[in-house]
Amino acid sequence: MKISILMSVYNGERTIDKALNSILNQTYTNFEVIIINDGSTDGSLEIINKYTQKDSRFIVVDNENQGLTKSLNTAYKFSSGELICRLDADDQYESIKLEKQLRFMKENPEVGLLGTNAKLESNGKIYAQTNCTFKDNKDVLNLLSKRKAFFCHSSWCMKRSVFETLNGYNEFFKKAQDYDFLLRALNITNISIIKDPLTILHISSQTISHDNENTQFIYATTALFNFYNKTIDLNKKYSIIYKGLKEFNFNKHYNNFLLALKIKRKLKTKKLAWIINLGLANITNALVGYLKIKKLNKSIYKSAIKYRENLEIIHKFTK
Repeated sequence: MKISILMSVYNGERTIDKALNSILNQTYTNFEVIIINDGSTDGSLEIINKYTQKDSRFIVVDNENQGLTKSLNTAYKFSSGELICRLDADDQYESIKLEKQLRFMKENPEVGLLGTNAKLESNGKIYAQTNCTFKDNKDVLNLLSKRKAFFCHSSWCMKRSVFETLNGYNEFFKKAQDYDFLLRALNITNISIIKDPLTILHISSQTISHDNENTQFIYATTALFNFYNKTIDLNKKYSIIYKGLKEFNFNKHYNNFLLALKIKRKLKTKKLAWIINLGLANITNALVGYLKIKKLNKSIYKSAIKYRENLEIIHKFTK
């Protein structure tokens, strides 16, 4: 069974060689790597070409910059594998990753999308690993709705039919495109995980920057609203919700939430859990208030209420 690995590279000369080499070292060899050079202005393309010139399994498409989401959809169009995997340009695979995922998919045909846990790497050193675990799609939704840690995008392996049915990544999402994809996938297939850390996730200052985290949160929340509300035009719905999050004093509430989270972690106690819930309540109430004041589509307003109830923010906050 052939596996297609989708990659997008933008100015990744510092890490792309390790990423591609980790694929080259796989114990399972029936794969192809579709690499979109997304308008890189550094030496990324030269490094990629070293692989494409020596190994026909590595295929590069040199594009103008279009962002990760569009690049992944473009990469898929050039793929031919029955299974679709992902790898970011700064992450790596353990050598047995593809073999283990293929075996799992064959033994569990009801699973359409599979992830793994990951080792966390920074400055060339492994310092921790993820411990994501769940039993079924209900648990997956619970984790995603409550923004709990989930398996990373680079660990994905899915059936081609899943990607086809969902029409790929939603190109509205410049960030959190994987989060939106997972939510939509819940409606059509079973999601599972291999508990072994078969992926190496690179953590950099850019990965954890406040601006990046802020934008990720906005897009992820938009995806959740979409999941709970499927009654109106997608483009209209996304733009309205995103606008609401951006404009209705979002940053103030989000900054309070982050501050409370840092305090909680520092004190290592659950006593300040209510502060966290207050931060989430402020964020959600701000959006609900925005939608109500602007008298926008009632179905969107109702979905905002449903999202708030799903997180049980009000219930926890008033305890």
